[in-house]
Amino acid sequence: MEEVILGKNKDVKLVVKISSDAMVGSNVSLNDTKVRNSGLYNFNSNLGNSKELDSKILSIVSNFFVSDGNIKMILKNTSVTYVLKFGEETKEFTCKKVKINAHLFMAYFVIKLKEN
Repeated sequence: MEEVILGKNKDVKLVVKISSDAMVGSNVSLNDTKVRNSGLYNFNSNLGNSKELDSKILSIVSNFFVSDGNIKMILKNTSVTYVLKFGEETKEFTCKKVKINAHLFMAYFVIKLKEN
């Protein structure tokens, strides 16, 4: 699992950017506790201070629902980017995408947060 060093006493913000023709629902969790859910394609979430986030696992899961059309093409063309902002630093990540069935796929991302 990738580890991100946040620095000391930094406020941490998550920016989620999704581009897709599918309907989307997302959950943001810290140590398996949901801190935010969203049905928006682009949203922000204040995660807290790096001191509070030290050694926590950040996971983001987005479910994509395809009511009609070619799920393979929609999955291929779907773009999901996660941006962590802490202090003056910005770190950008991409996700893994997995097809569940003919109408559903998911994108997910998991990292460990560490204070410097």
